[in-house]
Amino acid sequence: MSLNDEIQIDKLTSIPISHIAISGVTGSGKTQLIGYLIIELLKRKSKLILIDPKFSDLYSLREYITATYAHPTKIAACLRTAVDQMNKRYERHNSQWGKDYRDYGLMPVYVVIDEAASLLGTSFADKKIREEIQSRLLELILRGRQAGFFLILASQRFSSEWIDTSLRAQFTTRFLLGETDRDSFNMLFPMLNYKEIPYYNSEVGHGLVYVQGRNWTIPRPFTAPDMSDINVTSEIANLV
Repeated sequence: MSLNDEIQIDKLTSIPISHIAISGVTGSGKTQLIGYLIIELLKRKSKLILIDPKFSDLYSLREYITATYAHPTKIAACLRTAVDQMNKRYERHNSQWGKDYRDYGLMPVYVVIDEAASLLGTSFADKKIREEIQSRLLELILRGRQAGFFLILASQRFSSEWIDTSLRAQFTTRFLLGETDRDSFNMLFPMLNYKEIPYYNSEVGHGLVYVQGRNWTIPRPFTAPDMSDINVTSEIANLV
């Protein structure tokens, strides 16, 4: 495994290049963690697609990352295109057993979504568009790994009311920032027992992380990188 296959979060925590879920209430440091991940992915020459249904922080990056969307029909269209591109990768590079996008020199593509609950909630767009968005996200998360298509999905809560259970089950890495309650914990870590939750610092930028496939029995405390002295927009502009 090369260094580019891991992103260092703190001294004790690194995460794989894969699907990532981030949960945290307003003010917990969720947006700063997303900014850090975007910067690290750009350093690795990843292609980014940003989706921000609230026209907020991610949308402000549209000058530098042109594949940035907020309007429902454009979000559905960009996800449709992403799925088509993923399928073309499979059509062109399916000749050898056990190979993935890295073996063919293809760059990873990350779809970064902030406020996923707003995107998938009943008040966003009409039913047909919401269903297409949900369907395309499910295709990307179920089939994307080998082709190099990944999701970063951020939301205050990962309620099954908005986020399909089969979608939630596919995240390799799960971050929970700030204070939590039983419901929030169970939504993000449905496979784990809330009674076993370890003590952790619940201040801004701190929380719990769980990475599948590493023999972790429970989430572990982590500290998000300190971004207080970093102008995220300028950093992204320079990298782009």
